[in-house]
Amino acid sequence: GLRPMTGQSARRFWAAAAAAALCLWPFGVLAALFQVVTVILSGWTFMLLACLGYIPGFIFYAQARKEAGAEGIGLNKTEMILAVVISILGIISIPMTFAGIIPVF
Repeated sequence: GLRPMTGQSARRFWAAAAAAALCLWPFGVLAALFQVVTVILSGWTFMLLACLGYIPGFIFYAQARKEAGAEGIGLNKTEMILAVVISILGIISIPMTFAGIIPVF
């Protein structure tokens, strides 16, 4: 069956994971730049609409952090501020969509 990793095997696993993360950061930077460019090219209204998609991600991220041992609700102060701002922007897009300011079709 499955058993939790302990001792040396856990240390080796997390060392390998950290090494892999160091190799993958350029892809994260490239993905962030791509998102910035697409938001600039598509306009601010679609950026507001896209903010809606991040709200479930914030919830899952906070739950994962809490399960991993983070204190409180799982988010630190900076993450919480960013999550609230992005969520507010997403919620603002809902009435704008119904009013026809943000065209969906």
